[in-house]
Amino acid sequence: MLGEFPIIRAYKQPHDQTKPSLSEQLAQIVSQKLLSYKGQDPSFQSESEKTTLIILDRSYDMITPLIHDLTYQAMINDLVCPPNANGGSSDVYTYEKALPSGERKLLDVALDDDDSLWVQLRHNHIASVSSEIPEQIKKFSTEKQIKGLNKDNVTIRELTQVVRKMPEYQKELAKYELHFHLAEKAMQVYNQAIEPLCKIEQDLATGSDQQYNKLKEPMRDIVPILLNQSLDSFDKIRIILLYILYKGKISDSDLDKLVNHANLDQKSKKTILNYEKLGLPFFNNNTGSYPGDSRGICGGYLRKKDRISEIQYAMSRYVPPIKDIIEYVIENKLDTRLFPIISQGSRNVGASSARAGNKMNRWETKTPTKPHRIIFFIIGGMCSSEMRCCYEITKKYENTSGKSNTLRPQKQRNELSARKGTNKSDSFKGGEPWEVFLGSTGKINAQMLLDQVGQLS
Repeated sequence: MLGEFPIIRAYKQPHDQTKPSLSEQLAQIVSQKLLSYKGQDPSFQSESEKTTLIILDRSYDMITPLIHDLTYQAMINDLVCPPNANGGSSDVYTYEKALPSGERKLLDVALDDDDSLWVQLRHNHIASVSSEIPEQIKKFSTEKQIKGLNKDNVTIRELTQVVRKMPEYQKELAKYELHFHLAEKAMQVYNQAIEPLCKIEQDLATGSDQQYNKLKEPMRDIVPILLNQSLDSFDKIRIILLYILYKGKISDSDLDKLVNHANLDQKSKKTILNYEKLGLPFFNNNTGSYPGDSRGICGGYLRKKDRISEIQYAMSRYVPPIKDIIEYVIENKLDTRLFPIISQGSRNVGASSARAGNKMNRWETKTPTKPHRIIFFIIGGMCSSEMRCCYEITKKYENTSGKSNTLRPQKQRNELSARKGTNKSDSFKGGEPWEVFLGSTGKINAQMLLDQVGQLS
């Protein structure tokens, strides 16, 4: 579909070098299929010699699916209208809408690329979205001279009444109404349910507190959360798993204590135990040591970049490792021990036609006219935050002028903000354009993943 014959790399689990990983096995199959296809069409090759396919499985990053990501799309998928049970990627939000006739009706609205406001806002932090939507409503009402909406604090009730009274603007106002609903619902869930979880999740995932001091013993913050009877069992499972990932292992007796504190049943305990089946040993049979602080990321062997200067919100300090992997590919620094090369791509396959050879010669002296591509495929499901990282890198490198497109920092809100940063680590300025594609066996959130893990035998 993409017309690419890329370099193929796959994630290799560092703790088990004795057999090919699931990612490597799939990479070998893809490589053979591409070679077979090239045998039928010798001229088939990628336009860019740097185009790379990286096949991963969920064991490469066992932390990101457990984190409450506070960007708009991630919160909607995790808390408001999660993906359907079979991992479908279409987002549909059901809400009650007041029609111009005064009738109230339940509507299913698709959140996709046809919704320009969704496309504009989906990767922004919820704090930014919550302030940006009213600003856009105010701007629209001023342009259209709609009275009652051109003020700082517009309520959803006022917006609904205007939609009913002014059917000529119904289509435009309906999208603002929809996203007003969504952002308000997401912020309600944050304020009422997950705010205390987010702090300890960020601490455990990053290994440091909000002042960027190395985390010492987080148990005093964990126990009150586990004892909180109003919290969902899935949220408690998240915290226990993040604690195990932070420590690198846990004994049976310590696990039993955590499960008892959380008042979890045996089914929930099985889910925790089964998380090991994604690919990393955690329990009593784990006698190994981990070289890094993030045991759930490539077994601790992936060197995470220092992104303190990029952080805009204290509750969003954790950056998914897929962003580091992408940047390492661009910098040609991706660890070949963790991500061995399975196939060198079309340019190292013997040219069996003059046409293919001529194409290769032209590339030796000609700059590519299209972006280099990094194509990811994740076995076991992809998260909204991983999708966002791919989008951010593509947006950053879409310029072909030789200057990087630096992402602008978002507006801050006091209740979610961290100390200000200057984006110093936004530093690699290669002039070549890149774009990133992400595919998977499905789109997942934490509950979907834990449901599936709990069913493993």
